[in-house]
Amino acid sequence: MKIHKITLQDFRAFFGPHDIEISGKNLLIYGENGSGKSSLYKAFEHFFEASTSPKDVESNIFTANTAPFVQFELSDGTNYIYQNSEILPNTNQVEFSRIHQQNPFFSYKRILAMYIFDKSDYPEVKLFHLLLDGVLQNVYDPILGKTFGEMYAEIGEDLRQRGNSNRYKRVFAKISSFKIAFGAILEKIETKTNEMLQTYFQHGISLIFYYDNKGDFLSEKVQLDVAYFGKDTPLPYHDFLNEARLSALAICMYLASLKVIPEPPDLKILFLDDIFIGLDMGNRLPLLDILKSEFSAYQIFMTTYDRAWFEVAKRYLDNWQSVEMYVGKDENNMFDVPVIIQSKDYLERAKEYFKAFDYPAAGNYLRKECESCIKSLFKNTKQEMYLLDNEGNIKNTFGALFEALNSYYEDCGIELPKQILYGFKISRNAILNPTSHDDLKSPIYKQELENTFSFVNELRNIQLPTKKKLFDCGDVLIFTYQTQPYNIILNENIFIIENNGQKEIPRLYENPKPYFSIEINDKIIPSIPLKGLTKIIEKEIKTSGKTYNIASEKDFFENLMKNGILVKDILGNF
Repeated sequence: MKIHKITLQDFRAFFGPHDIEISGKNLLIYGENGSGKSSLYKAFEHFFEASTSPKDVESNIFTANTAPFVQFELSDGTNYIYQNSEILPNTNQVEFSRIHQQNPFFSYKRILAMYIFDKSDYPEVKLFHLLLDGVLQNVYDPILGKTFGEMYAEIGEDLRQRGNSNRYKRVFAKISSFKIAFGAILEKIETKTNEMLQTYFQHGISLIFYYDNKGDFLSEKVQLDVAYFGKDTPLPYHDFLNEARLSALAICMYLASLKVIPEPPDLKILFLDDIFIGLDMGNRLPLLDILKSEFSAYQIFMTTYDRAWFEVAKRYLDNWQSVEMYVGKDENNMFDVPVIIQSKDYLERAKEYFKAFDYPAAGNYLRKECESCIKSLFKNTKQEMYLLDNEGNIKNTFGALFEALNSYYEDCGIELPKQILYGFKISRNAILNPTSHDDLKSPIYKQELENTFSFVNELRNIQLPTKKKLFDCGDVLIFTYQTQPYNIILNENIFIIENNGQKEIPRLYENPKPYFSIEINDKIIPSIPLKGLTKIIEKEIKTSGKTYNIASEKDFFENLMKNGILVKDILGNF
């Protein structure tokens, strides 16, 4: 079951009626500040909260006589309206209440609470209450026979009843049960969080929760320690990790909690409100991978105020609906109201202008699409450095971006696909440059535009080779003949390139690069390609009166050692 349509009328920022058609898809939302993103987030939060107890509907301050409401139309055709403090009809309250219990609504404020806190609490973060109030408050536990929040409140009330000896004595059994249940679910969250960190990130970070469940009294202290590549860190986690890693850790922890808390059977919702604040691209994309892999059964709603990130995410997320929210004015131009429009990418806009015979506008949007495609290729493969010019600024012209793409392929030792190179030359000369200028000497022909659409489709579907570092410049590889070791020093980084399922080191065997230097008799022979290196070693061995013939350059290279490990074993595990 999915949400098919959302209607908001006079709720918070939404003056008058507003419809969002999503047809059961995930929804990516770009919204400038003040456009109503947070009000949409609150609409979800309050709707499902009202399924468990009456919840007043927050009205727009300019509303006169209408009763504000939030309405969800589900994929089975049923409509549920949150109005006058309740949800009607009340036929699906149990399902909605399970969503409220799970609390799958995460905002940047919940993320920041993990590492921005009152200085009086330093160096500790009040993790116990962050977890209890923000994650487990409404979660039912079979050991307790009630929710964690209910049991915690009950324990607090019993402890205040010291005059009632029977009630006061019974509280210690409740405390024991609470600590066992809390410790058990904390362990599950820890395991799932570490699984996500290990699978989707390369931080080398793992976390450990410590919770004291011994003794008679209720402990309200949860300690979180972080290990870095298996080594305990000397500082508190919020001092040791940078902001991006702290945010990634917090998001993973919250998402992990959803996987260990019982999930609703039918309607599964996840709403992420501007949670990518503070994250760089290297930490944003793995989180999208988590959503794709771990939450494929959920209907996800995700907001951002970052326009560039919105465009990247649109390309990265398959089959998502996307909308844009802006600050507009009411019909009397007196106050701000949200304006919601369906988001269209540059290619869609180019097609619209092409159909309207506005060929210069179509060509202009095709150029924007090409530029956006190339930027996304580099960002998705974490090769953003190719986007920077000599002064560290991002390249923005199509010519400079295409040259960066060509340079990347050259560095990988691979030729740029011929259809891309040909398409670039034809489109750039015929369409992409003339349509961006007041150039009356370059008429725009329909056939040329159609050719450019074909080029754009090729560019959209290109699979960029991946480039991963194998060895660092300065690393020492060891070749040993009998008992004689030879130190081989790397003159530059060595990368493995994966392209179309094949892995290779560029220019190692064919058209070789001088990757190596070798130390012989306390002298360094610099800048040698692999073939030259094998010849030098063979010659050196022969000077000692022995004969040694290297079978092949590939065999020689793979049998070198680094830190006691064969290169071929390193390659096999890479």
